[in-house]
Amino acid sequence: MMNVIVIGINHETAPIEIREMFYLSQDEQKQMIGLVMQHHLIKECFVLSTCNRTEIYAVVAGCSLDSHCLIDQLIAYKNLSHTSALDHCFYTYQNDSAIQHLLEVACGLDSLIIGETQILGQLKRSIDMARNVSSIGIYFNILSNIAIRSGKKARHDTHINCGGTSISWAAVNLAENHFGTLENKSFLIIGAGKMGSITGEQLIRKNISQLYFVNRTYDKAKSLAQRLGGHALPFSSLENAIGRADICISSYIIDREMLDKIPHVNANRERLMIDISVPRNIDPQVGKISTITLYDIDNLKEAMDINVERRQQAKNCVNELIERKMFEFRKKIKKSAERKNKVDESNMCTV
Repeated sequence: MMNVIVIGINHETAPIEIREMFYLSQDEQKQMIGLVMQHHLIKECFVLSTCNRTEIYAVVAGCSLDSHCLIDQLIAYKNLSHTSALDHCFYTYQNDSAIQHLLEVACGLDSLIIGETQILGQLKRSIDMARNVSSIGIYFNILSNIAIRSGKKARHDTHINCGGTSISWAAVNLAENHFGTLENKSFLIIGAGKMGSITGEQLIRKNISQLYFVNRTYDKAKSLAQRLGGHALPFSSLENAIGRADICISSYIIDREMLDKIPHVNANRERLMIDISVPRNIDPQVGKISTITLYDIDNLKEAMDINVERRQQAKNCVNELIERKMFEFRKKIKKSAERKNKVDESNMCTV
């Protein structure tokens, strides 16, 4: 008999200062998979780590594995001390509850921003990584395929993602709520990757006065600025760019010492800085500068109340979808087991 186990920590159970300690890079995810797969009872495994969660999924032979050993392994891997406070930040699910949890994650029901779409790509990358290191077998092949299809169907067939659903969208709305309007405000986006691009696309509809982009690779910032009608500044001008902006959305490391050197920052003018990264990239001490309000990713939920009622109604439809997909998973696993038994019996007869 096989059992599915998941242990994890997310935005519901732990604040960002705890979550960022357990964030796993792609290399760390591979190493974590390798450590987990050393246990003789664990047959399959993948690791999902995003800005809002770190989770370990495992298929276990039999019922004798205590799921808390996976929590212990993660804490040890991160060189952290095991405390009762940390224990309370983790959750564990087994079998149907674990399967349901994965489907809820894929459908966006368990996200900081209900219905957000980025989790699907993140989940797929995690599965592909595990497949590349041969830690995915029949259980997770079937389950992950069902989960990805469920996530797509939930967003296509229901209103679970009505309105904005990205971290970038929430950051722009948080800034708008903070100031009342973004009209005539100057924005600086640090980072020209996907998050920077999505943020810029949100801003061009807000009648802001200036939109600046800074990136380590100037050509990327220039290309994005040309596409969105902004201005690219070289990375060497980062401090000057921060001084120009009313609002800064950053995925780059900024410390208090850097800002203390910028005369404009300490002028009598309110500024807003939003850190959209986990682990955090803007030093929390920056928020102690009297003219700066600093928000991190945990504050973004405050900007998400606009479409709550409509999405709440959609959750009922998504939950019904999840029930159907859980039944589909059980049916496929049963068929797979029956085929395997027939093959085994056939092999025995030919011996």
